[in-house]
Amino acid sequence: MSTPINGGGYYWQPRIDFNWISESWTQFKRNSGTWMVTTLLAGILIATVYAILFFATGFWGQMMALAQTQQNNTSTNPFTNMYNTGPMTVEQLVIGFAGATVIHFFDGCMLRMAIRQVNGEIVEVGDLFKVGDVALPLLAFSSLMSVVNMLGGYMCYIPTFIMDGLFMFAPCLIVDRRMPVGEAMSTSLNMLKSTWLMAALFAFVLSLLSGLGVIACCVGELVTVPMTYLSIAIGYASYMYGQQTPGYAMGYTPDYGQQSAGTWPPPPGQQPPYTGPPPGPTGQ
Repeated sequence: MSTPINGGGYYWQPRIDFNWISESWTQFKRNSGTWMVTTLLAGILIATVYAILFFATGFWGQMMALAQTQQNNTSTNPFTNMYNTGPMTVEQLVIGFAGATVIHFFDGCMLRMAIRQVNGEIVEVGDLFKVGDVALPLLAFSSLMSVVNMLGGYMCYIPTFIMDGLFMFAPCLIVDRRMPVGEAMSTSLNMLKSTWLMAALFAFVLSLLSGLGVIACCVGELVTVPMTYLSIAIGYASYMYGQQTPGYAMGYTPDYGQQSAGTWPPPPGQQPPYTGPPPGPTGQ
């Protein structure tokens, strides 16, 4: 809802809304073919990067040798046949960090597409690669989040969901507003810190939504993955533009509350449009 500022106008008070997910389904259906092909292409590119990393680090050969060793193990105890690689190796760290960075980078590419569609623009598969103007800051942010995610994995992933929630809009600000990494992260933090718990829960639900696509031999991810990006884009638009978001055209009507006398500007839809402030004090 909106709140009067010192008796002189209204400002938008957005909040985490799980209806963004249902709205993302509406957005997805409007351009499902493009989103499914784009998601498939991004998945192939990510898998290719992982394959290159496996062979470049020699990690694939290590796993094959380990598998052969385990196959030759004649112990009757099934637990001795389980892989036990011990502490994470340098190769695993490199693969984990580089792979996660690539995934986060493509997250930003898909988010730019999602933001464009939510803003009413037409998107196409080629938009996946149209991030050249923000490639470096997006890559820097992706690297930072890779470190956060890897560290969070050692703490039951709880810090990961909290950080993912707090910095949920940072890549949106980078690709949409072309903000530097530090400014984008601090802006996202300021936008969401008052609702950090709900933001973390929202990030957790989105991870579940994306994971549901794995059930049907990963085919479902062609639907659930785009919905996660569209959900974030809808939330970002809600926070940034309030009632002016395309969600307004989809039936998403914000609650401005009851108008107070003497405030300016009046809540949209409650008074005739004005071309300028009324005469006299504006209450600013």
